[in-house]
Amino acid sequence: MKNDEVRRIGIHGMPGVGKTTVIKLVNNERLKDANQFNIVVWVAVSRRCSVIELQRKIAQAMNVVISEDEDELENFSLEKVGIPEHTASNGSKLVLTTRSLDVCRHMDCQVIKMEPLPEADAWRLFLNKVGHDLTSFAVLMPTAKSVAKHCAGLPLAIITVASSMRGEYSLPIWRNAMEELKGNAQSIIDVDVKDMVFQQLRFSFDRLNDPKIQSCFLACACTSYPEDSGIPTKQQIEDWIEKELIDMGNMEKNLDRGQAVLRKLVDNCLLENVENGRVRMHDLVRDMALAITHELRSS
Repeated sequence: MKNDEVRRIGIHGMPGVGKTTVIKLVNNERLKDANQFNIVVWVAVSRRCSVIELQRKIAQAMNVVISEDEDELENFSLEKVGIPEHTASNGSKLVLTTRSLDVCRHMDCQVIKMEPLPEADAWRLFLNKVGHDLTSFAVLMPTAKSVAKHCAGLPLAIITVASSMRGEYSLPIWRNAMEELKGNAQSIIDVDVKDMVFQQLRFSFDRLNDPKIQSCFLACACTSYPEDSGIPTKQQIEDWIEKELIDMGNMEKNLDRGQAVLRKLVDNCLLENVENGRVRMHDLVRDMALAITHELRSS
């Protein structure tokens, strides 16, 4: 924020990873620092937001009135909306959050990718929400840690699940919670996770806007991934080709297409790059994919 050469910052990452929380903290800190910015404006932009609607939100935050000439937001320019381009004299900045790397690129942002929490930090957050007194029950610790790990380092999932288990000290209940998280059983935990996390993950799936890429993604959920190391990208692409999800006429074109599909899934935070040319799928993303597969087979 204090680097004058950085005009636009794009924070991207998978749903529930904490992008909005971080940017709210930045927003609140900027509001305290009147020396750097005279005006700090926070607006939420939906997928179907129009230029005039975005202008109205900005104007409302600045206590000014604008005209009502409606226009669609597709491929808008900042100048058209009324957001000034950064210059040495005005010192303006644009910070945005998105689930898509493509949005950051389109807006010519300096990209910051938010990763899920490391296991130690995820467990610390889980304990803060479930209650530290849980640690007094040694028999619960292995199962509780498995439940926390299943939240895949996503703060939204961790907070949702841990809060729902607060004050629970029965081992059978904890074991049942773990089974419900792994499966499709209906419960308080399952409903909360699906409503608050799966819905956001589903947005990234729907946004692929290509049935063939969506089919490749769903097929990943049926692939046997080593828990942490993931699967070689070549093996994943060959699996798609074998299942005839990719058919471009010859092997070279198929492999090229597979790389493009992988890039799309990684850019939309549905797969994660790990070292040595491998990809992996987060547990909650896999659960969401399996739920979609079940839904499609039932319809």
